[in-house]
Amino acid sequence: MADADEIRATVEEYVSRWNGGDGSALAELFHPDATVADPVDEAAHRGRDAIAAFFTSTFTSGMDATLAITGPIRVAGRHAAFPMQVSMDLGGQTGRLDIIDTMEFDEDGSILAMAAYWDAAAMEIS
Repeated sequence: MADADEIRATVEEYVSRWNGGDGSALAELFHPDATVADPVDEAAHRGRDAIAAFFTSTFTSGMDATLAITGPIRVAGRHAAFPMQVSMDLGGQTGRLDIIDTMEFDEDGSILAMAAYWDAAAMEIS
């Protein structure tokens, strides 16, 4: 089973790959049968191909966004939770949205499930 340091490293790699904008590279961190619910109350994307397609569509939507971890990555067994903020270029203004992500990991440290908790109405614009 992946230990807490390996899980934290995978979370950091997730953010790095997300910021790199390559949906296929990002999806490689996930188990082949993983799920992604982003946001958590939407239907989950199931399987690595669907996850890659979801992230790729996000990156090619024209949204210029960057993720940053904004607090400690909490690990409990094979689960992790962590706060992030996405910063988006809104054509002359910057939007910032706070997010909490949760992840479950398999024995080898691949992500089995991810859920993103966010509310677009809470976006701050400056």
